[in-house]
Amino acid sequence: MIIPLKYTELSDFSEGLAAATENDLFGYIDRDGMQIINPQFDIAGDFADGFAICQKDENFGLIDQAGNELLPFIYQDITPPANRLLVVKKDDSYGVVSLDSGIVIPFEFSMIKKTSINLFACVKNGKLGFINASGEIQIPFYYLPGSKSELYEFTDGFVVVNFNGKYGVIDSIGRKIIPFRFDEITEISSGKAAVRKGSKWAFIDLHDRIIPVKFNYNKAFAFHKGFAIVEIKSKWGVIDEKGMLVISPQYDELKLIANNVFVARRDSLYGLIDPNHNVLVPVEYEKYTVYENEFVLLMKAGDRLWYNTRSFDVIRKESAE
Repeated sequence: MIIPLKYTELSDFSEGLAAATENDLFGYIDRDGMQIINPQFDIAGDFADGFAICQKDENFGLIDQAGNELLPFIYQDITPPANRLLVVKKDDSYGVVSLDSGIVIPFEFSMIKKTSINLFACVKNGKLGFINASGEIQIPFYYLPGSKSELYEFTDGFVVVNFNGKYGVIDSIGRKIIPFRFDEITEISSGKAAVRKGSKWAFIDLHDRIIPVKFNYNKAFAFHKGFAIVEIKSKWGVIDEKGMLVISPQYDELKLIANNVFVARRDSLYGLIDPNHNVLVPVEYEKYTVYENEFVLLMKAGDRLWYNTRSFDVIRKESAE
């Protein structure tokens, strides 16, 4: 591969093309260094599924690998295509356009987010509703928007919504699964969610739809691979999906890293444990850092230990001595 020296900036290749800068404008070259799309863009995105989002004269458009404009450069923002549908922003309002049939959802919303089940979470006049890929309202605009991601994304066919200041859960056709009586609901995982009333927390199984009577926890986090972190009387432990304590509340802090490896803190010292309370790294280190949500570096008095949460072993240990 030979790249001419005239380019001042070069991106990584995606689908055989790389964005290259000449005279402060981006075009695209192939792996042989041949100019495929002439420099003309202020911003040139990576190609994915044959499309790239680019910016020209402060507006965004969509091109194919031959440089053809699939969407004109008239938009303030464009999200990557999904099933040939794109959320776009124009004149400070959001809509959805199809690469096949044009406008699907008109430009009259203050926010639109694509969900994982081919519904669009839309906000209009301060209310949240859901519109399908045909542009039809599937879940009416009854709900309050917010900053939490779980208010806009379906998990296991359910979504958390806020109705008149109280949280509940509905399904993909708008049926009420959990009534609107909670002050907070965490993200849904494995059909379960942690719910808060006042200052206390409990868990709900969305399939059984049994509303708990006892709120046993001071704080609770969503389940991850069958386990959830809970706080009882200022100490942290872990429960399984049956609600049984697998790690009794004894730590001053617990944090899930990945693959059910937890950072545990007692007083000011840190270590690593698993849900079976196996000590992976003793709780004796002064600080830690997580890299790529997989590797943990623990440090104390010049000693350094690297732990791989994927392979569950110490991969490197350095001593100050």
